[in-house]
Amino acid sequence: MSKNSINSELRITWLDINSSYSHSSLALPAIEAQQPNAENIVWNKVSGTINSVISNIIEELITTNPDVVAYTAWIFTHDIVLSILARYKQINPNVIVIGGGPEYLGDNSEFLNTHRYINVVARGEGEEIFHQWTNSVNDKENWKDINGLCYLDADNNYQDNGIAKVADYASLKFPEESKFFDWDKPFIQ
Repeated sequence: MSKNSINSELRITWLDINSSYSHSSLALPAIEAQQPNAENIVWNKVSGTINSVISNIIEELITTNPDVVAYTAWIFTHDIVLSILARYKQINPNVIVIGGGPEYLGDNSEFLNTHRYINVVARGEGEEIFHQWTNSVNDKENWKDINGLCYLDADNNYQDNGIAKVADYASLKFPEESKFFDWDKPFIQ
């Protein structure tokens, strides 16, 4: 993580790839709304579609200089997202990559062993666990205590922390409260 003169900041870039320009993902606003004023997190978003030029997306990622790249994978965005991340991780090997979404609802052992540029995937609902994870992003030993995380530990053994579930839906803030909620798109996934 980068250091400024006063605080340690965590720069998170959300890779927001959708099936078309008329679609918007609800994942980032749902997560960011739960902790909108986190003083140590600097959020950026890089958006595109499955038809975007990959090199342009990578250039945008480079300009955000993230410590973490987070993304949601859907069946129709999965391949391009992985292509972008594999290339970007070669440019920035120290970036931590976390994924989530319906593509990770099952066993993730084979996926993580095959795609070593992905550090961790979240299985289940991320509204609460994402912020737990950001508090220990650089302390992999503490990841074992966060429900829903799947990752390879320091010995490359697969760790499966089950499925994350929201403890209290009534306490969640609405995604529309996030600065990242896209009011201009007609479809939300």
